Amino acid sequence: MLKILFLTPEFPPSKLTGAIRPSKFAKYLQRLGCDVTVLTFEHQDQTHLDLLKGLEKVRIETCGIVKKYFVNDLGISFLFQAYGQTMKLAEEIKPDYILVSMPTFFNSLLALFLKWKFGTKYVLDYRDLWVADPYPVRGFKSKVFRTLSKIVEPIVLKSAYLSYYVSDAMLADQIKQYPFLEKRKTLVISTGYDPEDINQVTPSHSRNGYISHIGNADVDMNIDDFISMIKDKRIQKSLLERNLKFLFVGRKNDFVKTRLESDLEPFFEFKNYVPHVEALQLMADSNGLMILGSNSEQRLNRKVFEYTALNQNVFYLGNIKSPTANIVRSFNGTVSSSDDLEVKFLFFLEGLSNRKLELSSAYSKDELVKKLLDELL
Repeated sequence: MLKILFLTPEFPPSKLTGAIRPSKFAKYLQRLGCDVTVLTFEHQDQTHLDLLKGLEKVRIETCGIVKKYFVNDLGISFLFQAYGQTMKLAEEIKPDYILVSMPTFFNSLLALFLKWKFGTKYVLDYRDLWVADPYPVRGFKSKVFRTLSKIVEPIVLKSAYLSYYVSDAMLADQIKQYPFLEKRKTLVISTGYDPEDINQVTPSHSRNGYISHIGNADVDMNIDDFISMIKDKRIQKSLLERNLKFLFVGRKNDFVKTRLESDLEPFFEFKNYVPHVEALQLMADSNGLMILGSNSEQRLNRKVFEYTALNQNVFYLGNIKSPTANIVRSFNGTVSSSDDLEVKFLFFLEGLSNRKLELSSAYSKDELVKKLLDELL
């Protein structure tokens, strides 16, 4: 039996979006015969309590509540708070592999220390890139983070047994940043959907009247283009005729709210974080789903897999060459940059339908975890 020690500061029941992928990987690694131990923070909120279902046979250890340090990366806090416990667990478990969820990033140093001390191989799971991430630098803590990252990341990568990424575009950007990876073990393992989550959702008989955006809004999203589109009288008329509104669910909704003029407010509703199972039900019941992307060719929106598994009406605004755009397009969704945005969104509204969904097993979580195990066994 393969023994895995999983270092992931973000894990259920935390409301952090980054808690979802690690929980699903832990679940299916255990289901596929691995002995999995997770080390995470003791999270105070219970938003994603439902994600702990299916993890009853996964050992979950905690290292205290989060403390804030001089860098805006939970991995720094985890590095200091979890060091002693990580060493004790490694001596007790004698894992075959250390699995590191990234981001956060500096927790990867714990895996490096374990390799130096015990010779244990470690694997890096990149949901977002580190130094090569396209996010702009914002504020002092962000500058410190980027400066330290340029020193730490190449050291961590060179000692890793394997690093894997959620898209081909992300891997290509990482190799461009670090050409030595061409001779290292790398892999693309996308985010995908949990088939058990999808199967437990029963769509309502009638739609809820929303075009929903489920997940955090953020500073690099094409929010200004989106707001400009809603000002178009043709769009407003079409929404009113269909009795539709936009529903934004998640943290950081102020990125949208603060840009709204008073005459646009009637077209919007907002909700804070909701449990994952509730988010899935909203996806299935919405008249349509929207993904606000960015101008990056690298970005993969992790909700796109559940979106396309639960709703046939998906609209993506962002870079039309991005991995997200490619997936939406493959499921007959609508993709648009800022060019001709209003025309394409009108086309999307006119084409809202209830046609039957077709799932792709290539994006099923269990199949993705099997792909990882093929490399480890």
